[in-house]
Amino acid sequence: MDCVRKLGWGHVMRLQHWTRVTLGDGRGVRAGERVKARGGRWHGRVGVFKKAGWRDTHLSLRWDKAGKEPWILAAPEDGPAGLQAVHAYAKRNGCEQSFRDQKSGGFRWAQSHVREPERATKRVLVMTRATLLSIRLGTWLLKSGRRRDLDPHRRRRLSLFPLGLRWLHPVLVLAGDCAVPPFLPYLHPS
Repeated sequence: MDCVRKLGWGHVMRLQHWTRVTLGDGRGVRAGERVKARGGRWHGRVGVFKKAGWRDTHLSLRWDKAGKEPWILAAPEDGPAGLQAVHAYAKRNGCEQSFRDQKSGGFRWAQSHVREPERATKRVLVMTRATLLSIRLGTWLLKSGRRRDLDPHRRRRLSLFPLGLRWLHPVLVLAGDCAVPPFLPYLHPS
């Protein structure tokens, strides 16, 4: 938190239920005790991280009615209703899936061992374009009713990215006959 703030960056951190915080009146409590039931919310200024010397932060707690536990979020500022941190943190799911796709689920970035910034930039550009293509293909497969050909499970297990990649592989490598989306006729080798 100190490093991020020193750089002038914004941040949203999720805290554990048992994290000790100090309230405005000086009382120390567990962060999770501020919200007792689903649908509850609480926000306010607190001190966190006793060992670091109590860092001042804004704490927002939201317990979604369908959630197993509340989100306990620390951010430098959070507006009057305590919603900004919640909305920012909610975006993390798409980001985390994208990281997984880039690192291990699709392109195996970690195995590339690229260290030079110029080569890394080129690789990231190619991976970004391939990611967009795969997501577009996955969307097309979903809308055209072909998802079950590649993800035959009753409940959807694959996101759009791996779905598109699984369709793209046989088209490019095996050159088999298959349906081609109208926006990608140049991909098929025939």
